[in-house]
Amino acid sequence: MIKAILFDMDGVIVDTEPLHKKAYYKMFEDFSLPVSKSLYESFTGQSTLNICKRLVDEFKVDHAPEELVAKKRLHFKY
Repeated sequence: MIKAILFDMDGVIVDTEPLHKKAYYKMFEDFSLPVSKSLYESFTGQSTLNICKRLVDEFKVDHAPEELVAKKRLHFKY
């Protein structure tokens, strides 16, 4: 019988921010995006898709935001 269910809303139990940051910066490098520290910090609390949409607009990237998301997620997993 299940008596409790524990949900970790990414970052509550395990601090994954350093891993996300590393994955983002690898993705920035993959697409030659000169993301400044202040720009990166402005992403706090946003979804990966919204961040990638913003990057595509800001830097006139010739890739769909979903491609950036996929690359970032690949770096996060490995």
